Amino acid sequence: MIHCYQLAELSGGGWQRAAVARAFYRSTLNPGLLILDEPTSDLDPRAEHRILHALRGFAPGRITLLVTHNIANAALADRVIVLDQGRIVQSGSWQELAEQPTGLFRELLDLQRDRGIPGQRPAAA
Repeated sequence: MIHCYQLAELSGGGWQRAAVARAFYRSTLNPGLLILDEPTSDLDPRAEHRILHALRGFAPGRITLLVTHNIANAALADRVIVLDQGRIVQSGSWQELAEQPTGLFRELLDLQRDRGIPGQRPAAA
C-alpha cells in the first residue's frame, strides 16, 4: 500500500510561534540565557500577547535578551538599550527613557504612538 501525505507550509506567524516555543523549551533545559530576536513581528495581537505573557514567566532566573523594534514590547525589560547604527545611544528603564523629552527612544515612542488617520485629501477638480 502506498501512502501519500500532503505537507502544508506554515505561515510566517506559524514558523515564528514554533521558533519561540523551541527557544522557551531549550531555555528550560539550559536556563542561563534566552535570546529572542523580534519574536512577535509576524504575529497577530492575541498571539503576541500570549508570547509576551509567557516570556514574563520564563525570564526570572535567566538572562533574557529581547531584540525588538516595537517600543511597547520593550516595556517588559528591566533595562532598555537603544542602538543607532550599532552604537549604544541610550540606556535605562523603559519609564526613564519615555520620560526624557528628547533622544532616539523618545522619537521612536512618539512615532509609534502617532497612529492617527490622516485627513482625507480634497477631491481632484
